[in-house]
Amino acid sequence: MLRAGALFYAIVISLILALVSSSLVMYGYLNRYRNLQYDLITRLHDNANSGIQLLMSDQDIVDRDDEKQIDLFDLGRDSVLLKRKSWGVFKVITATATSKNQLASKSALMGYSLNDRSTALYLADNNKPLSICGSVKIVGTAYLPKAGTKRAYIEGKTFTGRSLVDGTVLRSKRSVPRMNKEVLRTVTQYINGSISFGRPITMDELGQDTLSQSFADETIIWQVSGSINLSEITLIGNIMVMSSTSIFVSKSTRLKDVIIAAPLIEIEAGFAGTLQAFSSEELIVGENVELFYPTVLGMVANQSVIGGKAQLIIEQGARIKGVVFAASQSTQVVAVKVERGAKITGQVYSQDGMQLRGEVIGSVICDKFILKTASAYYENHLLDGRIDITQLAPQFAGIGMLGISENKSIAKWVH
Repeated sequence: MLRAGALFYAIVISLILALVSSSLVMYGYLNRYRNLQYDLITRLHDNANSGIQLLMSDQDIVDRDDEKQIDLFDLGRDSVLLKRKSWGVFKVITATATSKNQLASKSALMGYSLNDRSTALYLADNNKPLSICGSVKIVGTAYLPKAGTKRAYIEGKTFTGRSLVDGTVLRSKRSVPRMNKEVLRTVTQYINGSISFGRPITMDELGQDTLSQSFADETIIWQVSGSINLSEITLIGNIMVMSSTSIFVSKSTRLKDVIIAAPLIEIEAGFAGTLQAFSSEELIVGENVELFYPTVLGMVANQSVIGGKAQLIIEQGARIKGVVFAASQSTQVVAVKVERGAKITGQVYSQDGMQLRGEVIGSVICDKFILKTASAYYENHLLDGRIDITQLAPQFAGIGMLGISENKSIAKWVH
């Protein structure tokens, strides 16, 4: 005969077993659900990566400044929205994969890897030798005039090295290769403010010290007819600042991946950030400024340049990682000046003259070297400058500067 308490114990044990069983079932369900979610998210990220690779290929699915929804594998479950738009001299490519109310999106600045990773210098042949003095050194292949090189004596210095070029020396042509017309046209549109996309805002609408905009969203454009003083403000991402006269960038300003464009641009000494800056008359980078990769400093001179001369000046101690170029679509003279102690890592192009007293880790293309001292002006003279293509990182992505067929490459992942 069962005791009265036995039934109670049986019920308790049954409840415990039921709780344990249901917990195991729930654990199994949640574990399976988590695995399914993980597999889904992984697939979405893989699909987004596949979309980026597709956008970087020689495809004709998505035109420039366009977007299109596709099914990657024609299975009805891998939908990807592909977008491609111009962003300065780069392209922004975005792939957004969706499935079951889940999405994964990736955006990148697309540039071009360098096909020629051996040429350090291309100096046009103007029937003048390259006169060298001080601690000049070129590492890599150098295209030089037929007249070759000669030693010079300037500011109490003569050439101190054994040889100018540590690499192959070839003969250059009478003019430098012309810049990609699409790059020139794009930069000119930014400088002129003739942009047909984006959402305009005013300073009053900005109304805050920090503004960030994803590249997956619409471009924010701050455009004024007067001068702009960027001070005590943070701008990040898909933002453009354009002035019809001038832009001053204070060292108290933080800029990341933005575009600024104006006839006159000055970046104050001590500033640090990442940007694309385009001007038509003068662009000055102050002392000890640090511009991170992939920065672009571009000048395209126009008819309004005073005296017919435009200049891009990089002051002492500045550090720039990216691309520097100066060109003209007419007869204006443009010049790049790199002062003592300044360092550029990447590509440098000057359609006309270049004064190089600093260092370039990468390549230089210029019509001639110029040297201005306190007492004289010299043409095709190089004092203390250094160019070394061998130290440039293999993953460096430029801008397809010369329009030559180059391999597309990711310059930077952005949000």
